[in-house]
Amino acid sequence: MSTLIKADIFFFVTTISVFLITISILITLYYFTRFFRGISVLSKKLENNVDDINTHIEEVAKQIKESFLFNLVFTKGKKRKKDK
Repeated sequence: MSTLIKADIFFFVTTISVFLITISILITLYYFTRFFRGISVLSKKLENNVDDINTHIEEVAKQIKESFLFNLVFTKGKKRKKDK
């Protein structure tokens, strides 16, 4: 009879342990998914901002190249015609 009671206690403790470990793993996975979802949203926002910054930089570069002062300092050399 003593071994039967010990076996019942063992299975009861094992069941409680497995249940608590499973709940802990599920909670951990939930927080990991929230974390990675936040990272995903953040990376999409960052990608959109980088695209916007790239277009602004291209506009500024175009304006600088078209400016009078830039063309005065960095003149385009006249092409020489080769004598045939």
